[in-house]
Order: sequence, then structure tokens, then C-alpha cells
Amino acid sequence: MSLHQPSWHVKIFIEPAFHGQDKGQVYKMFEKLKGVLNRFRIGYYTATSERRKYPRVPITVKVTNVTSGTFTYYQASNISIGGIFIKATEPLPKGTMVKLIFTLPGMDEIEIEGSIVRVQKLTSDQEFPSGMGVKFTKVEKKCQQAIDTFVNLKT
Repeated sequence: MSLHQPSWHVKIFIEPAFHGQDKGQVYKMFEKLKGVLNRFRIGYYTATSERRKYPRVPITVKVTNVTSGTFTYYQASNISIGGIFIKATEPLPKGTMVKLIFTLPGMDEIEIEGSIVRVQKLTSDQEFPSGMGVKFTKVEKKCQQAIDTFVNLKT
């Protein structure tokens, strides 16, 4: 009779969060944590390993697409200083240019232009919503400052 050790597959998402702390200290602790995870062969992924240029923060806001004179309403699930993910049962095709209007909590209305850079369709085993990732391509300075402020307060 042979005994089999149980095998575990663990993958952890790690990302530094500052909350008013010294960024240098946080990054040092972050690097130490990655070293410990590597030592014990625990898989992890980070925002950079997901190929994202900017950290995302969760949001729940209504987004209006006013492209081509029609109004389509969506709900966003996260935002970064460079883009936004919008939930949609029927996402627009990759490469589609959009003009979006939304309001972040406690801020004025924001209007941006962007391009669909990612389309995520819902599958039966998927835990993430279907939708589309929009990369900001044209943002007025005051709107970009509002987005930056919101994201930096949440990270």
C-alpha cells in the first residue's frame, strides 16, 4: 500500500498597498514576501505579471457610451489611471473607439475617449464578468487629474 501526500495548488495575488506608508518600506516588504513565497514554491502573480501598466481599483459606477450619437449604459467594475473595465453581456469588438461619460464618487463628471483593447466573454467556468477593457486615448487634463486622485486614494 502506498501513501500519497495531498498535493495543493495555490496561486496568490500580491500587490503593494501604501495607505500613507513610506513607499520604499512597502516595496522592501513586498520583495521579502516574494522571496518567502518563492522559497516555499508558492505561486503568485502581481499586477505587473498580468501585463498591466497601472494598478486597478474596484469601482461600481454607471458608464454611458455616447459614441455615434447613441447612448448605451454599462457598469464599470474597475479603473486605473490608464483605462477602465466595463461589464457588458455583449462587449464591443476589440479596436472599437468609444466616448465614455461617468462620475467617480465625490467628483465631477468625467468624459474620455478610448479604445477597446480587451474583450472578455463569459464562459461557464469563469469567475470574472464578461466585458471590455478600455484604454484611455483622449482625456482632458482636469478629468485625468480626477482619475489620478481617485486611483491614488484607493491604492
